[in-house]
Parts: sequence; C-alpha cells; structure tokens
Amino acid sequence: MEDVLIECSPGISGDMLLGAFYDLGVPKKVIEQPLIDLGLKDLYNLKFEESKSCSIRGIKAKVRNIDSSPIKRNWRDIKELILYGNLEDKLQKKIYEVFESLAIAEGKVHGIKTEDVHFHEIGAVDSLVDIIGVCSALNYLNPAKVYCNEPMLGKGFVQTEHGKLSVPPPAVIELVRKKNIKVLSCFDSIEGELSTPTGIALLSNLVDYLKPPLKYSINSYGVGIGKLKFPFPNLVRIYKITSFE
Repeated sequence: MEDVLIECSPGISGDMLLGAFYDLGVPKKVIEQPLIDLGLKDLYNLKFEESKSCSIRGIKAKVRNIDSSPIKRNWRDIKELILYGNLEDKLQKKIYEVFESLAIAEGKVHGIKTEDVHFHEIGAVDSLVDIIGVCSALNYLNPAKVYCNEPMLGKGFVQTEHGKLSVPPPAVIELVRKKNIKVLSCFDSIEGELSTPTGIALLSNLVDYLKPPLKYSINSYGVGIGKLKFPFPNLVRIYKITSFE
C-alpha cells in the first residue's frame, strides 16, 4: 500500500490541498459526492483550473459561493449536518474531527462556547467544500500513512470577518499549540498568510507524521496553486510514495 507525503511549500491551505489532490488524479466526483450526500450541492460552484505560480504549473481550486440563504450556521448546525448525513463512517469521522478542532480553536480565541461558534468563524461555504473535499480525497486514496513537513505561518495582517488580524491568525496559533505542531520560522519571510486555519486544521487531524520519511520513492504527485502571489512559488505538492522505514 502506498503512503502520502504532503509538501508545504511554504505553507498550507484547504484550497491548495484540494487542487493538489485533484491534480494527483482524485476524480471531481469523489470530491463532490459527500457534499451532495450532505445536501450542499446548491450552495457552491467548484472549478479546477490549470494555473501557474512563478512559472510552476499546478491546479487552482476555485469555490464560488452561490448560497443565497440568510441563515447563519454555527458549529451545532454543522455537527448535526455531518452526524446525520449519509456518509461512510470513516469519512464522517475525518470530517467531524477537522471541523471540531477548528470550532474548539475559534471558540477559545473568541471566548465563546464551541457550540456557538458561527459558520463564518469556522469558514464559509468555501471552507465546507475544502474540508469535506480534502477528507474525501484522502479517504479515496486510503494511504497506509500520511506524512507532512513542517509549515511556515507567515507574518503581517489578514482581513477577516472580525476586521484586520495579525498573521498568524489566533485560530492558527491555538491549533498549532494544542496539537503541538512544529512550525518553521523565517525572519525575512514575505508578509502574508502562508498557512490558513482550514489548512492547519486539516494537517493537524489527517497527518500521521509531521516529517517526511528518511527514505522513499515518488510514484506520482499533484500540485495545488494558492491564491496569493509571492516572489516564490505558492504551492502545495502531494506525493504518492513508497516509504522504506
């Protein structure tokens, strides 16, 4: 059985992971089926497009929100949606754990009960698609082990529902602290959000080892391109590997 290695270069986000999994060969139908099963198909439009970052090709995942409902969903609503949806047990567990960790982190940093964390705080429709799609892609590949290198977080400021927040955002700090994730620092790093709360929540729940294996061969790989432009490639690579440990 193959393993999976996620290479954060330099950071990680849900949409970059989604693009990389698609580029690796995970069918769009696999990514979208659990969203359909949960009754979310009319809330979004998902497209995968060829793109480049600093001349390196990859796939950019684009999620467009077409939800016209004024309803504000909280973690209680999303939890009910996941637990009572028509999902395979293993996939349901993955999705639940990612959302729960994000909701707990957001609740702590905002000083509110986890159950009351609002939909926009744990991600709008794009984060629903990113999290459910990435979990579905990994479930489909069914690797023996998942490896990932340490991400960088970035610096500066990011615009959120709560106004401008410093980078890394509070939820990222809490997720990194709680899961004891080692991160890379670089004093001359470019300003910008290199790792998002969604990306770190996915990494912290789906990865078995936060370092690459000592020896491995690469069987295939996919590249996901990020939204932000830097003077270096903003991408995530996902490898199917055979590890020798």
